[in-house]
Amino acid sequence: LLAVARNDGHLIAPERHQKIQAGLRAGRGEGIGLVNTHRRLQLTYGERFGVEIKVDPEEGETVVEIRFPLIEEGDR
Repeated sequence: LLAVARNDGHLIAPERHQKIQAGLRAGRGEGIGLVNTHRRLQLTYGERFGVEIKVDPEEGETVVEIRFPLIEEGDR
């Protein structure tokens, strides 16, 4: 399952975006909330899940993707 939030307001500066993505990959960042969420999703569901932030200057939007598996009612 993929949850997506889009913001067509102010873009994250490229340097800031790179720093955030590097922090997610390294498992540490400036704050703990985003990294904590990313790592918990990966530890619980696997490496292909987690948080990713994408910046598309051409579209003028910042996209935050949160990937986690869809668990059906009978799968619990």
